[in-house]
Amino acid sequence: DTQRQQVERIGASGRHLLALVNEVLDLARVEAGRLTVSHVAFAVAPVVDACLVLVQPQAEARGLALHARLDRHAPMYAQGDEQRVRQILLNLLSNAVKFTEPGGRVTLGVEVLERPDPEARVHGSRRWVAFRVSDDGRGIPDDQVETVFAPFVQVERGHTRDRDGSGLGLTISRRLARLM
Repeated sequence: DTQRQQVERIGASGRHLLALVNEVLDLARVEAGRLTVSHVAFAVAPVVDACLVLVQPQAEARGLALHARLDRHAPMYAQGDEQRVRQILLNLLSNAVKFTEPGGRVTLGVEVLERPDPEARVHGSRRWVAFRVSDDGRGIPDDQVETVFAPFVQVERGHTRDRDGSGLGLTISRRLARLM
C-alpha cells in the first residue's frame, strides 16, 4: 500500500509538471505569435460533456456539485478551434472547482446570443455562442479582476502557492479566446 501511494504521488507529480511545461510552452507560442487557431464548425455539446467528465473527479473530491446548463434538444455549433475552446473551458472549470468551498456548486452554461455581450471584444452581426462558468465561491475582488490575467498571478496573495496551479491558466485562456 505504501509503495502504491508513492507511485501514485510520483504519477501525479509527473502529470502536474507536464501540465506546467505545456502551459509555459503555450504562453511562449502565443506571445511569439506562433500559435495558430483553427476556425471550423464544431458541435458544442460534446465539448461541454468532455470537459465535465474531466473535471468531475476534482469536483467530487471537493464535495461540489458540477452542472451544465444548455439546451440539448437544439443542435448547437460554434465556429472556432475546438481543442482550444476545450482548453479554455477546462481552465475556467478547474479554477472554479479549486476556489469554491466544499458543498458549493459550479455550472457551465452555454447559450446562443443574437449579439455578443457588450463587454466582449468581438464584432460582427452573426449569432454567438456564449460559454459562462459560474460558481458560488467567494469571487474575485473588482480591483483584482485584471490582475488574474497576468502570468503566474493568483488573487489570494499575488504570486502564491496556496492553491495548486501555475497562475497561467487565465492568461493563456484570455489570449486563446482573443486569437479566435
